[in-house]
Parts: sequence; structure tokens; C-alpha cells
Amino acid sequence: MTTLSITLDDAAANRVQTVARKNHTTVERLFVSFVSTLGGQDANESRDTNDEAAARLVRTFQTLSRPLGGKGYVTRDELYER
Repeated sequence: MTTLSITLDDAAANRVQTVARKNHTTVERLFVSFVSTLGGQDANESRDTNDEAAARLVRTFQTLSRPLGGKGYVTRDELYER
């Protein structure tokens, strides 16, 4: 992976940060997505990669999760019953 430093004026930096926040992402990911589209890659490819990573994470949780024991509460009242 290559590290790249860029210089932006304050107004441009603020705009980029605002767009990143609105898209629930980081400035770095926003920039990578932008550069990827310039290189001819479809933006959906990175989304697919993220979806695959999320699916792998869910499978890992399902595989590694173990019951912790204790009583399985059915209702809120049962949970707080003394």
C-alpha cells in the first residue's frame, strides 16, 4: 500500500470532511473510491468487497459464538423479576 499526502486549502478540506460524514465514511475511503473510479474500476466493486467482508464477519460470529449459560429470559418482566 502506498501512502500519499495531499495539500488542500481549508475550504476544500472542510467540504471533503462534510461529504465524508454525510456518507458515513472517512476522507481516506472517499478519496480511494474517487481514485478507483478514475482508474476505470466500478464503484460497486469496492461495495461488493465491503459486502463480502461483512458476510465473512457475520459467518465468523456465527461460527465462534457460544452460549454463555444462564437463564433465557422471555419477557422484560422476567428479566427484572426479583
